[in-house]
Amino acid sequence: MLGFLPSVAAASLGALAARAYRRPYGLIVHDLVGPGAQQSGMAGRRVSQTVSRVELAAARAATGLGIIAEGFRRYFEEVGGIP
Repeated sequence: MLGFLPSVAAASLGALAARAYRRPYGLIVHDLVGPGAQQSGMAGRRVSQTVSRVELAAARAATGLGIIAEGFRRYFEEVGGIP
């Protein structure tokens, strides 16, 4: 099963489907909504933190990650989200 970020729904549903069908789950990260919203000021701190927690939970549930940018890899390494 595959999940995709920046779609938090697609990432979450991919993780849930993988768990339900007992299949490996991979996450492809094109962008991070939580940190982006916080940096841009487009969302409040509480909203961006909640979205970040969902993104990290999806990453931690994954068997493997496909990350398009080195900065995203560093982000996951710093917060402990790399499987």
